[in-house]
Amino acid sequence: MENFLKRYFKGDYVIWVIYLLLVMVSILALYSASSPLIVDDSNAFVNHIIFLFLGFIALIAVYLSKRNYVKFAAWGLLIFAFVMQIVAYTSLGSADHRRISFFGIFDIQPSEIIKFALIVITAYFIDRFQNPDYLQKRFKLFFAIIWLPLLFIIPSNLSTGIIIILPIVLMMMIGSISWKKIGYFIGVPALIIGVFCSIALMIPRETYEKYESRDAELSVTKVVVNVLAVPRVHTWKNRFGVYADNNPLNRSQAEIRKDEQAEYSECAIYDGRDPKLPGNSFWRNQIPQGWSDYIFSIIVEESGIYGAILIILLFVWLLWRAGVLVKKCETVYSAIVIVGVATAIVFQALVHIGVCTRLFPATGQPLPLISKGGTSILVISAFFGLLLRMSCEVEEKSQEPSAKNQDEETVAERSRSTEKEIVKNEISEEKSDEIIEIFENDEIAETTEIAIN
Repeated sequence: MENFLKRYFKGDYVIWVIYLLLVMVSILALYSASSPLIVDDSNAFVNHIIFLFLGFIALIAVYLSKRNYVKFAAWGLLIFAFVMQIVAYTSLGSADHRRISFFGIFDIQPSEIIKFALIVITAYFIDRFQNPDYLQKRFKLFFAIIWLPLLFIIPSNLSTGIIIILPIVLMMMIGSISWKKIGYFIGVPALIIGVFCSIALMIPRETYEKYESRDAELSVTKVVVNVLAVPRVHTWKNRFGVYADNNPLNRSQAEIRKDEQAEYSECAIYDGRDPKLPGNSFWRNQIPQGWSDYIFSIIVEESGIYGAILIILLFVWLLWRAGVLVKKCETVYSAIVIVGVATAIVFQALVHIGVCTRLFPATGQPLPLISKGGTSILVISAFFGLLLRMSCEVEEKSQEPSAKNQDEETVAERSRSTEKEIVKNEISEEKSDEIIEIFENDEIAETTEIAIN
């Protein structure tokens, strides 16, 4: 058993501990947050356990895969998820329908898969960009590969697009990409998106509302309104407006109802001053997305400040440990992957906690590996597998010099032993010659004495 664990569960033990602690918190938190009055799926808790198990399988699969296999898989996942994202985006439905693409009996969120693929592909390109000639020839290709999927994600899920792009920009900085190219990478899409949003905001609400429904008659106007995601731009504006102005007198009843979840979330955190046993949350019956978008609030309500500190420390610990591993990396690829994966996980956790505490507008981001989810759990687990894979490579690289030195010491010791044997043999041969010479001299002396007598 011990040999099995050492063979198949290598890697940084701190990453393993953080992963297992997050899984345990996830099981307890979802049990607390699942309300029969809110969650319409009576098997939600069981399904969550199943996805955690599938996530562990995804972790092991990535962890045991060689680097080239992970790169190849990332390209395949990007193509697959990009096609699914296009299908979801062109469904001419609400934002929720655009986020989720129905594939057989499973619901998948293509943007989560694209996030994993783009982190790996970015590390591949930045590793190759250390060659200036390759950087000049392939930077525009890299630009297109990254931004083309994002253009189909951002209109329906702005927060996910930001969570994907920020780690990529940080990876480019760590990878010594020039500020000029980083500015081009960020500035050109920002300008295009800014112009698009300005045009979308010029379209009045009454013009696009009648074409937003899936039941609306198909027409050119409906296609333009939905494909250009005009309603989403107005949603962004309203959310930031509600966030900036907390006065209910300045908001409509619909906007107040939409903001109720965030207000209930604040109430749950406030009630955390009096912790209670798991499963006794009051606000889980009031928050429709309490098991996903606001699970941090439910955790704080039941465990108080101690639960909040535990969750925050786990993600800070992960970021710190990633920094330790980056310092030990001897290859650009390993360092860039660790930076991208760790910052993607931690930044998503930061956004979730910020939304629950009203520091950020509502975004709908789950707490990594803790909130209820399918694709999100699988992708975050795969991220942990990637971290463990890179940590294994770091350990192997660090052990190579010591093994080499040990081999050199062994060879040197053997050579010294051989020299000692040779010297001993030479000494023994010289002594034998001396003894023989002495005996021969004695025999000659005796013969001479006999002859004289």
